[in-house]
Amino acid sequence: MERLLLGLLALLCPLSWFLGSSQTIAPPAIEPPVAITALAPTTVLVEDTYTGAVFSPPLAENLGLENITGMAIDGYWMPIAVDIAALEERLPTFIEANADQFRRDIPDELATYTRQYIGFYSNGDPMIYVNAFCQTDFFNWQSDFVFVLDGGDCYFQVIYNTRAATFSNLMINGDA
Repeated sequence: MERLLLGLLALLCPLSWFLGSSQTIAPPAIEPPVAITALAPTTVLVEDTYTGAVFSPPLAENLGLENITGMAIDGYWMPIAVDIAALEERLPTFIEANADQFRRDIPDELATYTRQYIGFYSNGDPMIYVNAFCQTDFFNWQSDFVFVLDGGDCYFQVIYNTRAATFSNLMINGDA
């Protein structure tokens, strides 16, 4: 309350009343506003058995994931390292169980595939779309979604349900 009264008094009275002279005092420097930034477009994770980029919701919303997955999407979320670690812990077993769908020896080469992770909700379940590829020299994979037609089993996608800890919708690119 005291600060409010002093502030009103300062507005109503000349500055010289407080200083006892006609000395001019420069107003305090005003700092520019601090910019509030959105989440980084992606967060890159590098571990012994995988490397990947986790896309932020604002970036993910513009990818057309509904069209790619054929699933109804209720919204997007950003998986954190713990979510990705849980997925990656189970991914080799899933790939091994589906190895007959690949021509390469994917289970042995899985660590060489780079990934992109996109968190989304479908029917209320938190899901992670995994986009995996064995070539990175043509792409800015850290920030641009990699979408390749053909390319064979150098490119595959899968969806992980974090609540059920299960994989579905394994998609392996075809050959030209």
